[in-house]
Amino acid sequence: MIKKLNMKNWIVVFISMLILICFYGDNKVNAEEYKQDGLLLLDAFEGSNIKVDKTILNYNDVLKTYNQYSELTGLKTELERLFSIDLILTSETDNREVVKYEGKINIKNLPETAIQVGLVGVYHENDTYQAHIIIFLMSDHSNKETYIRSFNYLMNRLKKITIEPEIQVNIQGAINKNLNHKQQENVMQGIFEQLGGTTASGGVKEKNMISLTGYSSQLHSKIQSNEPINIQIASRYSSWNDRTTFTIGSPIISAEY
Repeated sequence: MIKKLNMKNWIVVFISMLILICFYGDNKVNAEEYKQDGLLLLDAFEGSNIKVDKTILNYNDVLKTYNQYSELTGLKTELERLFSIDLILTSETDNREVVKYEGKINIKNLPETAIQVGLVGVYHENDTYQAHIIIFLMSDHSNKETYIRSFNYLMNRLKKITIEPEIQVNIQGAINKNLNHKQQENVMQGIFEQLGGTTASGGVKEKNMISLTGYSSQLHSKIQSNEPINIQIASRYSSWNDRTTFTIGSPIISAEY
């Protein structure tokens, strides 16, 4: 159900995490508000006749700082207990610059839902290790009920290791036909309008993928760049199954698309 986090995935996550750390500022959003934002994104897809394929919940943060590499194992054990998961060392055994553990499981009480947990210890010049936690929870064919159950599952566990977890919501879906760039842009603009949003920038426009970024006062989270941002949506056409896919994230997309 859920693929192993490859190098591309790690890069996507770390870039999005750095963006959020740099620009979040004093914008404090609690987990319940993130959950409500996700429900609005699901409504926007439904209103645009986009069939939801999956929801992807992402938590990533620098959780703790340790003086020794061996101290990471305590946090590793705590994560294994919280999520009933085995975290396996996936970095080189003699590498002490970056120490990486990963694990993944299907969640028994949540149909078609899997979780992947990553713990990365990054060595810094002051002889400390920063513990980066990266979690993806993916639910296939998600609806509002399964979304809420999945969100609560992750939120309740994360609250045991962090005061108020900032859980990013990504929704992926598709329209079962080939849409050209103009048609894709029309769909994305329609989503922005449903959310009461305004387009802040044109985003990326390539042969196989386009994206838009904007802001909606209906959503709780935001990052402050030149303009406030809390919606990002991307679309690409897949010729092998003749579908045009859409991915939306708030405040930005924090999953591979």
